[in-house]
Amino acid sequence: MLSNSSSAYVVAVKALGIAGILTLSIAPASQALTLAASGLSDPYGLAFDSSGNLLISNFSNNTISEVAKGSTTATTIINGGLNDPEGLAFDSNGNLYIANFSTGQISEVNKGANSIATSFNSQGGESSGLAFDSNGNLYIANYNTSAITEVNKGSTNATAYLSSGSDLSNPQGLAFDSSGNLFIANTGNNTIAEATIGSVATSVISTSSPTGIAFDSNGDLFISSASSGTISEVTKGSNTATTIISGLNTPQGIAFDSNGDLYIAIGGTGQVLEQSSVSASVPFNFSPNLLCLSTVGSLWLIYQLRRRRKNSRTSS
Repeated sequence: MLSNSSSAYVVAVKALGIAGILTLSIAPASQALTLAASGLSDPYGLAFDSSGNLLISNFSNNTISEVAKGSTTATTIINGGLNDPEGLAFDSNGNLYIANFSTGQISEVNKGANSIATSFNSQGGESSGLAFDSNGNLYIANYNTSAITEVNKGSTNATAYLSSGSDLSNPQGLAFDSSGNLFIANTGNNTIAEATIGSVATSVISTSSPTGIAFDSNGDLFISSASSGTISEVTKGSNTATTIISGLNTPQGIAFDSNGDLYIAIGGTGQVLEQSSVSASVPFNFSPNLLCLSTVGSLWLIYQLRRRRKNSRTSS
């Protein structure tokens, strides 16, 4: 994958044969955002279910809204029993877990239901971000105690996992990378901390007041900052955060759908915004060593040059 800051494009190329189709997945960093949902009440957490429906926690009115796949209409599906809901996460069975910030309770809603089945204590204080690891264990960011607690699969008993001595400071967003390492957004000390499997958390990225975090399918980390109104990206293998979207009114939770589109909860306007990727397929005769430049214009130029060369050889 190549990036070009001057053209603000990121281009992924897949070669499907010696003569065939060149498939581009193009995501301009400066691309305009589109409205995915509105009429929300300080939306915070975002999570997609297995059917592609978007679930949203509304912090101010203690509800959960749902936006059906392909729709932009938010419908309240859970109303009652919540207290300042923030983080959302689905387990492998499709059950929804909700972090209640003010009470430190984690609520569970069974798949297909619209009421709380059970709640349990996070054992850490004000509960914010949630994330499941690949084994089905739940991790909880506890804001006021600067701790991460863990709930083993099949249990409702939260136990200490990481404490404030592990470079934690008012943690909010949580996300696992593809290697099973836990990343933590520390709002209090302006860092992203990483806890490799079996180790303490160590600050690895400096960024302004991180709130929500999410990995895309390429392993790049995206970070929202409510205070600075920005979305930043850290490419895989890097520890530098680059601002890609600015001017947002209190961006909070973020999530990717199955198409790789980024969704952002905007607390200040009661909206969820979407930044879509754009895909295109170009018929092309190419060699396995074809170099892809980072804008569509440059790629078309290579195509035209190669066609001319082929035609000139044929006519000579």
